[in-house]
Amino acid sequence: MTQPEPEPASVLQRLVPAAAVLLVLPVLVPCWFVVLPRLSFDVDPRTPGADVVTTLGPAAFAWLACFGVLASALAVALHAALGGAVRWGSSALVLLGVAAAAWHAPDTFTDRWHGVGWGWAGSAGLAAAHLGQHAAARRWATMLLAGLAGALAVEAVYYVFVEHPEMVRQFERHRDELLAARGWEPGSSEATLYERRLRTDDAVGAFGLSNVLGTLAAGLSVMGLGLAAAGPRRVWVSKAESWRLWRAGGWKPWCVGLLVFLLSFGTVWFTNSAAALVALLLGIGWISCSMVVKYWKHRQSSTRHHGRKRPDANRAGPRLLSAAAVGLVALVFVAVFVRGAMGPPTPEHIGQGLVGERSVLFRFHYWQAAASMVLDALRTDGILAVLAGVGAEEFGSRYLIHKNPLNPEEVSNAHAAFVDYTVMLGVGGLAWSVVLLAWLWRGATSVLRDTPAGDATDQHSWPARPAFYATLLAAVVLFVGEAVVALPEISGLGPVAMRLMAAAFFVGIALAWGRFASDAARRLGVVGGAVAVLVHGQFDMGFFQPASAPVFWVMLGLCGAGVAPARDEQAEDATDATASDTRTGGVRWVVVALLLVATAWSAASAARLTRYQALTGEAADRARAGQLLDAATLTQRASDTVGVDRSTFTATVRLRHEAALAAAQRGGRLTAFELWGAADWLGWHRPDHNDGRTVPERRAWAWRLVSELERAEAEFAPADELTRRLSYAIETRRRAASLSPFSLSDAVSMVEAWQAMPGRAVDEGASLERAQQWARKALELDAQRYLDPGKQLDDATRERMQAIVDAAE
Repeated sequence: MTQPEPEPASVLQRLVPAAAVLLVLPVLVPCWFVVLPRLSFDVDPRTPGADVVTTLGPAAFAWLACFGVLASALAVALHAALGGAVRWGSSALVLLGVAAAAWHAPDTFTDRWHGVGWGWAGSAGLAAAHLGQHAAARRWATMLLAGLAGALAVEAVYYVFVEHPEMVRQFERHRDELLAARGWEPGSSEATLYERRLRTDDAVGAFGLSNVLGTLAAGLSVMGLGLAAAGPRRVWVSKAESWRLWRAGGWKPWCVGLLVFLLSFGTVWFTNSAAALVALLLGIGWISCSMVVKYWKHRQSSTRHHGRKRPDANRAGPRLLSAAAVGLVALVFVAVFVRGAMGPPTPEHIGQGLVGERSVLFRFHYWQAAASMVLDALRTDGILAVLAGVGAEEFGSRYLIHKNPLNPEEVSNAHAAFVDYTVMLGVGGLAWSVVLLAWLWRGATSVLRDTPAGDATDQHSWPARPAFYATLLAAVVLFVGEAVVALPEISGLGPVAMRLMAAAFFVGIALAWGRFASDAARRLGVVGGAVAVLVHGQFDMGFFQPASAPVFWVMLGLCGAGVAPARDEQAEDATDATASDTRTGGVRWVVVALLLVATAWSAASAARLTRYQALTGEAADRARAGQLLDAATLTQRASDTVGVDRSTFTATVRLRHEAALAAAQRGGRLTAFELWGAADWLGWHRPDHNDGRTVPERRAWAWRLVSELERAEAEFAPADELTRRLSYAIETRRRAASLSPFSLSDAVSMVEAWQAMPGRAVDEGASLERAQQWARKALELDAQRYLDPGKQLDDATRERMQAIVDAAE
């Protein structure tokens, strides 16, 4: 039976590829451009070279996110104009999470930064779940994603074999100067940890984290394998027919898919991420399972029943694949809980377990702390605080209180998408977790379904010229744009050759994918890639990072788009949202209107972040010119623009203290103490106040800063003020330590503070006794960190603490 010819595409249907490109291209930008939340005060702006900008800052990223949300709204609007189904369940869940992210955004800079990125991610995923119902959108979106696989592989090879060795050589030449610039002594725990990380040749890409790059590479690798496994449109045929299809061009999609698979597999290998490799293998396992189910379905339809009742493959097969996909994600939680139940290894058995097993144990510790802070919020603040979430900023502060003492790390997230979203965004984050799993389930269900014959948005003839122009435009935006931004650090032909090769791979693979990938192969690859991404997303920070979250959400959204069922299947498949969505009236435009509201909010946040970046840039210029008080005023205004911001707040206090120190050195002690008093007031009060909300956990880092600077200024205090100011410094540090009871650096700092008191305090013996108490605690905390020796005290500090304890005995 011959297939009916598709109807000619209308004007709106011809816009589907353009909408897909506008939706996907922005999410690829942070995958190639390095994005930093701060430019000027992430490090001291007076450090040589700190004024050279080679990355995208908060303003550029925020406006990119605003464009991404607008593109998402236009994509959903086009889908609705074409009469497409609006998925109300997915829309409600996603927009609830976007609203939760916007609610927390005014609290702190970190919450605003994450709110902008997360809002974009959720909107892009929702748009992909709608526009991806059209075959043409699936084709054009997946071809851009596939093209990224080659570019990331080229960058990973260049980093491992060229860039990283050169970076290590530069460090060895200027080791002492680089450590001194950071205030670290050679051999200290900080210097040792920094050097260990610097010498690790894990490919990190633009994300700065090898695990996040591994998540994306694993997803792209499995996506390529899906094309290789289901490239020909007819797979289960006779050997003669299979050979005929192969000679007629069936080898082309197989080769393209295998190339994407191998390139991305190489990227995963260069990240040295064991968890990403496991996620890749699980994705391969799901692809294999889908091919077995396809074979089962083919055999059932081509053989007779012989009077026996057999299971219906059309019903059981999709459910089996969906259960397998969701089950693989659940397997991560099972593995982490099982490893946590086994308990930590003894110091004698460190390094004798499986590779990466301590990372699994650490995840269990993170999740323990997350559960503890939720229960604590429920006890102290009630159910409303739990439903609202703690926010991105406060998770890191509260983690210091609720962490497992054996865990040596101080993290800002739980390294699991579902845990992070639920704890930080409350009911909105829980809604996001549900919708991501629902999309994975729906995508796996639709893998075995045929593409509707009358889809006029996907023409049989591949539009070669528009595709070439689209991929060329994407290559110019990605590679030429990144080269212009990174121009100050590009020297020699090596970086230029790397970017040219990456662009060539991107264009070639994208065009080949769009030309040879069938719709069935694209859907199989996207679902397999989504399985790998969501599995590893429960083990790393990919969904947490604002720069990486949008691309993962788009992959899950394309997975959740599925394919519209035929009319005779709609009654049987009641679980698919397309079977019951509203197609009449103007009510379907509500989702578009809400996305436009999200666009307006993104634009308002982008305006604030642009102002913040301008103020911090001007403050950095003033600081380099020695105008410290002017610089402090500007940093304080910058912090007021976006909420409480640790970086600019710390800069404000430090700049005021430096101005006071300069005044004291010139003999103006009265002026100096007035400036110090203003700085201390900021340290005590500013972190506590934000639109009427009090957050006690935020005090710890401010009190540490006050304590550090009080001790530094004590040498300029009059004799009758010296003891009081040192006592004040100790008290602020003690209060900070009480809010982070497992902080090793706080314990060591308390020892040093009490050691400075003898000879100045009335009771010298009491001071020494307090120093010995904190030295014992420091040694106790140091012993608890045996799971990661790199996070323990260096030998010199440990011997000094032990000597203080021994002196008492």
